[in-house]
Amino acid sequence: MNLTLFMIEMRSYTKPIILWSVFLSIILAAQLILMDNLIDITLGYLSMIMLVAINLSLALYAIKAGSRSLIKEEAKGTIEYIYAQPISRSSIVFTKIITAVLSYAIILTIVGFVCLMTYHLVILPSLSFEKLFAEIGNLFLCTFVIGLVFMAVGFMISALKSNNKHTSGTSLLIVSGTYIAGIISLLPNLRHPFLFGITFPSGLENLGYLSPFMMISSLFEITLSDTSIILNMVFSQIFINQDLYYAIDQTIAFIIIFCVCMISLSVCFIVYKNKDLKI
Repeated sequence: MNLTLFMIEMRSYTKPIILWSVFLSIILAAQLILMDNLIDITLGYLSMIMLVAINLSLALYAIKAGSRSLIKEEAKGTIEYIYAQPISRSSIVFTKIITAVLSYAIILTIVGFVCLMTYHLVILPSLSFEKLFAEIGNLFLCTFVIGLVFMAVGFMISALKSNNKHTSGTSLLIVSGTYIAGIISLLPNLRHPFLFGITFPSGLENLGYLSPFMMISSLFEITLSDTSIILNMVFSQIFINQDLYYAIDQTIAFIIIFCVCMISLSVCFIVYKNKDLKI
């Protein structure tokens, strides 16, 4: 890892870290406090918020951080400065991966701390801090791993592309596509068909293997149970099985996630090492 490049990269992440941390912390804390006043939520409600909104937002950050990382100097015309340094291409890639992961981890740590304090001081002050830390830590660790998968895919995109055109669109398409695949995989689990009496085939459950959101959540055993009395009643009427990941085999999910990360990073290193760069 090159220290000079590391410092340059971390400075470039300063503004995104501040903006994302402040925005997500305020939104999450406000949502939790508001809903607690309305329906008396528990820790399970946080699982729902993470699944529906936070994981999706941070997955977008992660894949965009990766997809822009290796081509932004070419786009800005500052790649010459990097190649003026005594640093190999592999070291460039490794340093950029480290800084991208570190920026993502910082955002998650700040948002997680705000969430933990919100639960500890406002929502569930009677619950032990250790219990809160373990449960919330598991949720944010799940989010961290989801982000790492998308970031790995993002770095592969960055190595394959020769400019930054359409990188945002490609990133959005991948994240939204895998998220929608995960949502569709839940349709056979609906207790009552909502769309003109349509019964969804059980084979749709396999679409969950196309969604890191679903697979990684199953590995961390994240469920929507114990959200609040009202929401538990609602979910019990909507879903046959409230363990939304019941159809996903954890071993297969782990193998798929591992292979996606290894293939993406391998392609990134190999392609970038042999890539003709615009100087």
